[in-house]
Amino acid sequence: MLGELAPTSAAAKGGSAKVAAEPVFELQLQPTVIGAGISTLTLARHFDSISAARTHEVVQQAFERNVAFDDGITRPFVLIPMAVLGVTVDGTYVSLSGTAEAPVWRETAPGTFEAIIASDDREVLRLIRRYELAKATYAIRIIQTAENLTGQPLTLAWRQTGTLDLPNSRPGYGGDVRRLRMGIIPGPASNPDGQFVSGTDFTPHATAVGDALDGVGLEFSETVAFPTAKNIENAQKLAWVGNTNRFFGVVAFSLVDRNPRRTDGLLSKALPLAASVEKVAISREFDFWGNLTTGNSGALATNAVLATVLQSVAYTLPAASTASPAGPILADFSVGLYAGPVSEVAINADAGARAAGVDGLVLYSFGGPCVICTFQSLTLTLRWYLGILHDFVLFDWALAVIVLVLTVRTILHPITRWSQINLQRFGKQMQKLAPKQAALKEKFGDDPKRLREEVARMMQEEKINYLSALGCLPMFLQMPVWIALYAMIFFTFELRHEPAFFGIIQTLSGGKWGFLGDLAEPDRLIPLGFSFGIPLLESLMGRIDAFNIIPLLLGVVFYFQQKYMSPPSTGNMSPEMESQQKIMKVMMVVMFPVFMYNAPAALSLYFVANSTLGILESKHIRAKFEEQEKLREERERLLPPSAKRRAKTEGDDAPKGFFAKLQDRLAEKMAAAEKMRTDAEKQKRKMK
Repeated sequence: MLGELAPTSAAAKGGSAKVAAEPVFELQLQPTVIGAGISTLTLARHFDSISAARTHEVVQQAFERNVAFDDGITRPFVLIPMAVLGVTVDGTYVSLSGTAEAPVWRETAPGTFEAIIASDDREVLRLIRRYELAKATYAIRIIQTAENLTGQPLTLAWRQTGTLDLPNSRPGYGGDVRRLRMGIIPGPASNPDGQFVSGTDFTPHATAVGDALDGVGLEFSETVAFPTAKNIENAQKLAWVGNTNRFFGVVAFSLVDRNPRRTDGLLSKALPLAASVEKVAISREFDFWGNLTTGNSGALATNAVLATVLQSVAYTLPAASTASPAGPILADFSVGLYAGPVSEVAINADAGARAAGVDGLVLYSFGGPCVICTFQSLTLTLRWYLGILHDFVLFDWALAVIVLVLTVRTILHPITRWSQINLQRFGKQMQKLAPKQAALKEKFGDDPKRLREEVARMMQEEKINYLSALGCLPMFLQMPVWIALYAMIFFTFELRHEPAFFGIIQTLSGGKWGFLGDLAEPDRLIPLGFSFGIPLLESLMGRIDAFNIIPLLLGVVFYFQQKYMSPPSTGNMSPEMESQQKIMKVMMVVMFPVFMYNAPAALSLYFVANSTLGILESKHIRAKFEEQEKLREERERLLPPSAKRRAKTEGDDAPKGFFAKLQDRLAEKMAAAEKMRTDAEKQKRKMK
């Protein structure tokens, strides 16, 4: 066993024991003779919860399941992280996995393994594998070499497992955020020096697993992960590959310092051990809640353990007789392994991981349609500012989140103000026109086309544009910022196991009350000691194991936000439309807290702060608008008719801002579309 574990009773901060003055081991590795792989890989100073019964976070663990094979015999199927599967020597594949009872590898020193390949009682290859752990880093160097023991050159390729899925965590808010991640080196066309590594692409767990083709998950579709046709077409290479969940990642990466340099003298960041990457998956027999998964294709994919298999490039290894005074010539298949927080600080603490671009593992994105809203430049800027607030100003993550929301709302206030004033003004204009609209409806109610034309004419005469109601359009332009902020808070590792408001609740209760004790988890005002699911809602809100108060408070705040942000009624809605609008408001107020019930406390605080500030902002904007409208109406009342006409003309000719111009462009487009529709109808009538 390599590395040391901090005692579980140590005080925790950020999911860790307090950092000692002297550097300590961040990892504890338990190797196994099966493929000289990893039995367990444990984080030395990070724990699974803040409770007194917490345990160390395990990020890699060998998986075994008994499976009935085609021959009718049931035997274990084993997946072991970073285990050597075999080598191909001059076209012949030699298995090197072995078993615990009949091992191929022998441990010659702690963390060092040796295997000898022989043919006809003649030694052919000596394989050495050595795990190197260092203090104050989450990276492991796995030095693996092959020495030719014959008098002939050998062609050699190495095959081994990569990382496995991180162990299943408790299903909850946000769904399954486990991912297969790759660091791609773009081709020479866009990356001529080969030094840039892109880590923004990811494959969700269920998608990476694919479709189960049998009853246990031994056969899944789409087994090739790299290179795809796109990778080949764009001459892309791989720098690192691995798995992540919400807060932790385990990836195999290129040891740049051991790679041969490029022909131009620059460092090569490509991972020679991963010329190709395959996927292997086998389903757990039971899911997290103990439900049987066998035979259910969807459950198989969701609960499958996904592993990667790395196939190296082929090396030509000179004969033993060519050894130099410095020693034998070795084929080097060494690889780095990062296993720790998805945090730039933690990753960049290791020079090797930093050189291979493993910091690209940090990605604040839920993917899907919202991926365009959470591009890294925006989320990283928000994360940088959140860190500044915490590290140098407020020293508390909850307060930092609230002030971050306040800052963003302040920056976006001009857009919000313009939007809401436009909506308020349009609502008032439509209220004034309500009697005229009612008269037109009564007169032309039997002729919808004529009614539409008369209403349009009236609107034109009154200089009222329906597109004024698009005051909500700029609000949509703000959505990328809010979605990016939402994703950034959800995936920020530094919020994990951090208490809110300086941990005052935990201090006053002597650590006995966990309310707001972990910003990455629900607030847990009253833990229930058991869990249950609500039919039809469980898939939306998860199982309930505590009474959480902040989501309910959010429902109240959201109700008032709806009230203050809704524009005044235009007066031309039917009773049915008004009833539907009320139902929609109620649904939003009720469903939003349900959706957020098991949300992390940091996100709940974010929404409460955002909605509360939104209410105050809307009240301020509305009050100012009403005050300005009264002054304007008073001035117009006192003006003589000629001055009113002149003021109206000057108002029409006044310079317009960006959003006003945007509305005019939209109005032109809609008018053109309406004209095309009318012309098409006329042409149709002529043809008849």
